Amino acid sequence: TSIYAKSENKEGAWQFIRTLMLKEYQNKQWRMTCMPTRKDCFEQKMKEKMAIEKYIDEFGNEIQPIDSVWGYYDFEVQIKPVSNEEAEMYLDLVNNTCEVGESNSFIIDIILEEAEPFFDGSKSLDEVIQIIQNRIHTYVNETR
Repeated sequence: TSIYAKSENKEGAWQFIRTLMLKEYQNKQWRMTCMPTRKDCFEQKMKEKMAIEKYIDEFGNEIQPIDSVWGYYDFEVQIKPVSNEEAEMYLDLVNNTCEVGESNSFIIDIILEEAEPFFDGSKSLDEVIQIIQNRIHTYVNETR
């Protein structure tokens, strides 16, 4: 994050950036689908996602264990608290990511198309992963 050197309102830009980085801002409850960038807030959000019992956080918010269902058409996924193993995998991903990429709608379409047989139980996870990897590998090689 930076501020344009020739900005006519550097102080206003700085205040905006500062606000985004405040602990109080990054811990707002309405940001349910986002993970904070501050390490302390990130750790707090991980604690919330792993909660198996209700508790009150340092801001006085009541934190309830996650228990919901998300769906898309006739497909539903039950959302429960994150396990220790899932948290470790997620943290490994976050800590070892060094590049940001852009999305590719063709690749997303491949994943959505090929994942469906896994979710309807007609193919195993390993089968679906192999098919997706092969199709994406072919696509990448053909578009170089």
